[in-house]
Amino acid sequence: MGKFNLMNYLLPPKNEVFYDLFEKCTEVSMQSAKLLNDILATNVSGESIVRAKELKKESATILRETFKKLNSTFVTPMEPEDIQKIISLINKITKRIVRVCLNLKLYNINFFNDDMKKHGVELLKATDELHSMIKTVKKVPQIKKITASNLQMKKIEMRGDEIINSAIKDLFSGNFETIDVIK
Repeated sequence: MGKFNLMNYLLPPKNEVFYDLFEKCTEVSMQSAKLLNDILATNVSGESIVRAKELKKESATILRETFKKLNSTFVTPMEPEDIQKIISLINKITKRIVRVCLNLKLYNINFFNDDMKKHGVELLKATDELHSMIKTVKKVPQIKKITASNLQMKKIEMRGDEIINSAIKDLFSGNFETIDVIK
């Protein structure tokens, strides 16, 4: 016979399904950032386009699965609106990365300068940090670790902004053909 624990009856059940779905969705975001980095290291291929579309579908499937679980769960570990917002924002990360991958092919961009490659690396670091943060929240919210992770994300974002500013300055330097600036 199991131990009688009054707290198990008084507190809502521990439901980690939403944290698992958050984690799965951040893994897909990381995979899309890795794909983008692979594209920037080599070039856009038919295989990479197929993979990008698969990642977008996988993220959308996780989003729908989360909403379905949310609609069938009475007691959730956090506010249902917060769960919807978190999973939607993680899904949006993947969608935007995939859009970049697809646009590289659409606009026939075959040259990737150092700023693009650096920005891809920062994006990969950011998705990795997000994944770590979600895993930390899933276990037991450890405020110090989450705060440290949040500070790391801000540093990554600042580096990304610096790279973008440098790239824009370079773009309008007059060293590029007009069609390349438009792309």
